[in-house]
Amino acid sequence: MGRPGSPPRTPGVRAIALLLGVCGLGVGAAMGAVHVARLHPPLLAHAAAQGASVRVEATVTGDPRVHLPASDGGRPTAPSWSVPARLSGIVVRGRTYSVRVPALLRGDEVRGLRYGSRISLSGRAQESFSPEAHSVTLRVLGPVHVRSPPGPVAQATTRVRDAFRKACAGLPADAGALLLGLAVGDESTLPPDLDAAMVRAGLAHLTAVSGSNTSLVVAIAMAAVAGLGLGWRVRVGTCLVVLSAYVMLVRPQPSVLRAAAMGVVALVALSAGGRRRGPPALLASALVLLLALPQFALSLGFALSFAATAGLLVVGPPIAERLGTWPISAWLPEPVRAALAVAAAAHLATLPLAILMGNGASLVALPANVLVTPLVPFATVLGLAAALVAPVAPTPAAVLATIASPATAAIAWVARTSAGLPFGVVDVPAGPVGALGSAAVLALVAAAAATGWRPWRDRRIRLVLVVSLALGLVLNHSRDARWPPPDWVVLACDVGQGDGLLIRAPGADEALLVDAGPDPDRITGCLRDAGVRRLAVLVTHFHADHIDGLAAVLGSWPVSVVLTTPVPEPAEGASEVVDGARAAGVPLRPVRAGDRIDVSGVALDILWPARRMDQSPANNGSVVALAQVASSGGTIRALLTGDIEPEAQSVLMARPAPRAHVVKVPHHGSRYQVPQFARWSGALIALIGVGRDNDYGHPSQSTLLQYREAGARIGRTDEQGDLAVLPVPGGLALVTRR
Repeated sequence: MGRPGSPPRTPGVRAIALLLGVCGLGVGAAMGAVHVARLHPPLLAHAAAQGASVRVEATVTGDPRVHLPASDGGRPTAPSWSVPARLSGIVVRGRTYSVRVPALLRGDEVRGLRYGSRISLSGRAQESFSPEAHSVTLRVLGPVHVRSPPGPVAQATTRVRDAFRKACAGLPADAGALLLGLAVGDESTLPPDLDAAMVRAGLAHLTAVSGSNTSLVVAIAMAAVAGLGLGWRVRVGTCLVVLSAYVMLVRPQPSVLRAAAMGVVALVALSAGGRRRGPPALLASALVLLLALPQFALSLGFALSFAATAGLLVVGPPIAERLGTWPISAWLPEPVRAALAVAAAAHLATLPLAILMGNGASLVALPANVLVTPLVPFATVLGLAAALVAPVAPTPAAVLATIASPATAAIAWVARTSAGLPFGVVDVPAGPVGALGSAAVLALVAAAAATGWRPWRDRRIRLVLVVSLALGLVLNHSRDARWPPPDWVVLACDVGQGDGLLIRAPGADEALLVDAGPDPDRITGCLRDAGVRRLAVLVTHFHADHIDGLAAVLGSWPVSVVLTTPVPEPAEGASEVVDGARAAGVPLRPVRAGDRIDVSGVALDILWPARRMDQSPANNGSVVALAQVASSGGTIRALLTGDIEPEAQSVLMARPAPRAHVVKVPHHGSRYQVPQFARWSGALIALIGVGRDNDYGHPSQSTLLQYREAGARIGRTDEQGDLAVLPVPGGLALVTRR
């Protein structure tokens, strides 16, 4: 109404529009402030920053989940348990707060908790590592007291999930795990390698209950009610009841609530004319969600759901129309064209965000999603049916699960095959630059399609586009094949949530390996890429995330000696290392502070352990060494710290500073650090071996800040892949694989 050149219909309409905009911003800011005040009382935030002990009352909002540090096929050791909860009351240093804080409780004491229980406990506050889902993490101290058991609805949904898990127990691992994820969002049994393949193939949304799951449930309910000839209001009410029950079944976590809202919007809007009514409905639902849960404004998951739904509403219909007119696709059946349009719209809309998150530009996500489109509804419907009948009829439930298992097995095969293709994901610069660049390219393509400009009709432009794409793929592959840089001296391997670090011996295809990581394939792949033919030394301690790749390394490379800590904890890990070295015929030597090993031109000064620590003896018993290696730029000193924690760090800091150039940050960058340790190391480059989306909060923001303030350049394997340190004129360079 207020555009230039048109008379306003009412006086002062521009002023009214401006006033409404300002009022909207004011209301939004006020709502956000109210939520922040409830979610983050200043004393609670301070307690989390200081790691203080607090007393809380909470309601369990999910099922306990076990976290096994061992890789697939490895030895599971030291499992940890966690469960999501909503804090309602908290006592911090004598002051009581009434709060509504989403939190994550960690500790062995939570393994027996049931969804819906009201509990009280003491815990140590830790900083959050998942702002989308949790405001604070509590390490449980002592017993957990159940103040009231779960309600009847929570008990019923828990009974359904437990019975369904038993019904799927006899299925093949991949098929059963995917069926649990598709039907009820239970990812507890999903193998880590399949999970990684699903992410790389663009299929991870299938098991993390998404809008497609909720839309399918609502569509089934709508069709069933419509078949009875009931009115529109009854249909809507029935669908809301069914959706609420489904949300309770899969657990009302933030991601599920977000998916439910977006899935309903997409279904209703598409059924009522998506391009006309869809965008207003989507914007209204997003506004309500942001006012109710302002933390979604910082959630990439919310942004992905919003973008995917917007793509379905705005881009999906025109793509479907064009597919029906193009000769290359007009011959396809209508359901196939519709599936292709839906997958293409969601993929294109979320591509900039995927690049922002460092996932690259996937070339396999679109065909993979199209291939599994007919399988997902079949498996989901049968899985839900099996889950609902499992508590009262276990045998029919097992039969239904068995019938659905070929579909989920096929989905797993598509995921693994797609993830293994050599050009499946194009390496695009992560972060804002890559995201904005990809968004600009998509905007240009959309503008060309909207204005009728058809540059691809020109034969020369088509030739340039094809040659550019082929050249980009070849350069991307060749750059990856050239890894690592020829002059590397220190190489941190991306082995997931664990450590694997190489120090190159001068003038030979020989290296020293510090830890073998949790994944045999990753550590052996890193050694092959680095061109290592012989290991002069292998140094490790006995935790699974440092030794589960040891047997594969000892079986494939000649190793002169294995150096270990004299602290044999955990005992199972120590036995595994001893047995593995004996089976490979490699001598094993415990080392202590003061030892010095000179091998192949590399000097190792052992700084720790000097004694066994009472607190966290396995971590604090890690071998700490200062490696000195000659290079073209002079001698490079690397401080290797294992998983030592503040107790061992404090003892080490009584020694003269090592003046290291490179430091392997202790314990994957956990928050358990002496703040001055980063500056004491003197390192210019800090390397952190850490897995993406790990459950431990590694690396901690406080630790990252300590190393930044100490002047170190930080490299992280979760975000940057393999990390190489090499000499350059005037200093050292940190080169990342991604």
